Amino acid sequence: MLTEIWDFVKNPIYKEDDTFGFKYRISIFLRLLGYSVAISLVLSVLIAMLEATFQIKPGEHALSEMLDEHGSFYFFLFLVVVAPPLEELIFRGPLIWFKNSGAFKYVFYLLSLSFGIVHLGNFESFTWFNLLLILPQTCVGLIFAFLRVRFDLMWAVALHACYNLVLAGPILLMKILNIPLE
Repeated sequence: MLTEIWDFVKNPIYKEDDTFGFKYRISIFLRLLGYSVAISLVLSVLIAMLEATFQIKPGEHALSEMLDEHGSFYFFLFLVVVAPPLEELIFRGPLIWFKNSGAFKYVFYLLSLSFGIVHLGNFESFTWFNLLLILPQTCVGLIFAFLRVRFDLMWAVALHACYNLVLAGPILLMKILNIPLE
């Protein structure tokens, strides 16, 4: 499956998977969720090592501020319910318009890169290091696009929501249980 994703990223072609069995699709979905979380965690550890080695301070993350200002319910609502469908509509929805076009590859790369870049807004200020900080979102966005093309937009929305829940869930739980995050 990783080879298939890598081949798609290197040469994106709009090719839907015509296997419609729910068990099959759920197994692919869960595998992609696992890959997404694993990729993000590995990249985050590598980035944290760079931060520590070079004593880089990227600043406060916008989600920390949102959690402090608006509380757990709105944090959950935004990350799991609002952001995934909105971002998928914007960054993966338009792919279907180019599915039979020679421009598909370019639109795919443009939207994927844009998805990563929009996450620069998660940080208080811009530094060149922030381009590394959005690498996990950019990579995971490629997986969301892969699933969107193979199955459809709703599967990508569900993957995005579950991914956000898996990564933000522990933070949310710690906040609810009044466990310090630092």
